[in-house]
Amino acid sequence: MIDGNQITIQFHVDDLKISHMKQSVIDDVLKDLNDAFGTNKKPLAATTGDVHDYLGLTIDYSEKGKVKFTMYDYLEDIVEGMPDDMKGTAPTPASDNLFDIDEESPALNEKEADFFHRTTARLLFAAKRARPDLQVAVAYLCTRVKSPNQSDYRKLTRVIKYLRSTMFIPLVLGWDGTGQLTWSVDASFAVHKDMRSHTGAVLSLGQGALVSMSLKQKINTKSSTEAELVGVDDAMNFVEWIQLFVEQQIKSINDDSVLKKIGNDTVIQQDNTSTIQLENNGKQSSTKRTRHINIRYFYVTSKIKEGSMRVI
Repeated sequence: MIDGNQITIQFHVDDLKISHMKQSVIDDVLKDLNDAFGTNKKPLAATTGDVHDYLGLTIDYSEKGKVKFTMYDYLEDIVEGMPDDMKGTAPTPASDNLFDIDEESPALNEKEADFFHRTTARLLFAAKRARPDLQVAVAYLCTRVKSPNQSDYRKLTRVIKYLRSTMFIPLVLGWDGTGQLTWSVDASFAVHKDMRSHTGAVLSLGQGALVSMSLKQKINTKSSTEAELVGVDDAMNFVEWIQLFVEQQIKSINDDSVLKKIGNDTVIQQDNTSTIQLENNGKQSSTKRTRHINIRYFYVTSKIKEGSMRVI
């Protein structure tokens, strides 16, 4: 706490992002850092103001109440380095057969497989930071990097073509003023070759995907109800971490009118009423068909009962 307000410093190896209500406080911190780690010949590099380049991201605070994330240079570099057979555009990052694996398709040779792996890794970096619209397709490609085939290559091609046509889409985050942390969690039942399901989850404060995830579930389930329950459990670490993070950020604020608006309500939205009953009631709603589910998947029930979140 400095001058009545919290200074927040985020670390990523030797990159820092520092924020405070007063620029003079940040200047003092930068001076202290330079005194400790800089030299006359090479002082620490710093940017101030509304627009910043940070870890491949451009972060733009110039519009009041919103923040915009872009990775235009990074994405252009990916697309420009693609072979001729990946030219063109596509309306979506994947077609309906994304999760179908063609066992008859020829395997890629060593050079092609290495290219497939490297490109998927680069797309993963972008999908996790500024392009959540790529996450479902990239999540599938990540499951195929060990033994990709020509069919997988075509799916990678589809992502590149989509990226070329949507290069300049920004991720814009905004707050609707309610302070509600709204999660939307869903699952696609048994869509993978080994009959495992797929989880998708996104957090919003009113506009934009503040946190998003798309991943293959780690266990097999016997129904869409179970898959949805596992999906919520997949998201729970993030749900709780965000709650604790927001609580830490606002605990130094003395204005009750502000506190009542920020992080006072965590809501998980789902579209399966059977799953919601299981989560609300726990073992009371468990039958012989669901009793085999490991009890850790009723962890969400205890959170609902203690009032830290609700499912709708």
